Amino acid sequence: MRLTLDQYARVSQALALHRMAPDQVFAVEQITAEQWEALKAPLELRIAESDPESELLSELSDASQRALLRLKRPLPPLDEDVAAWFGFLRAYSESPEPRVLLSRSGLTEVDLMTLHQFWAKQIEDTDQRTRVASAQAAVPEVHPEPPRYPVPSDPIGPIKEGTSEGGEAPEQDIPVFGALPDDD
Repeated sequence: MRLTLDQYARVSQALALHRMAPDQVFAVEQITAEQWEALKAPLELRIAESDPESELLSELSDASQRALLRLKRPLPPLDEDVAAWFGFLRAYSESPEPRVLLSRSGLTEVDLMTLHQFWAKQIEDTDQRTRVASAQAAVPEVHPEPPRYPVPSDPIGPIKEGTSEGGEAPEQDIPVFGALPDDD
């Protein structure tokens, strides 16, 4: 088994940021906790030894952004209604106790990051951002769904019987060299 940056990012974020149950994550990824530890150790060593400007860290950053969006949970109405999101954001920024506001709403800091990333991609027009950002502070009734680990299209393991590590069926073994006939 080989661990890709996308696989590493999604599992790491699910465990550390989203605090999902390891048993649930590893079951979906079809690995054990011991396999996870063995697979991530060499990658984490490469990451730790990488130059801050390295391609590896840039690719890891991209993989982390993809994982953040992939692991987002439904947060109606904040992920459906841009005015509700900006109204909540204004109330959050004006709140004397923003963490309490988050807690009462059933939200986490990770939810704020995913909502920010989501809406930043949805609203690229500066004029539209300005209009929506002037929304009145309001805390809508938020209905966050429990976090669920989505089934990936590329689970970490195990390698399915009859496939190679790349997921392709192995080529037929065709001997290149055979035994030479006896000259007797």
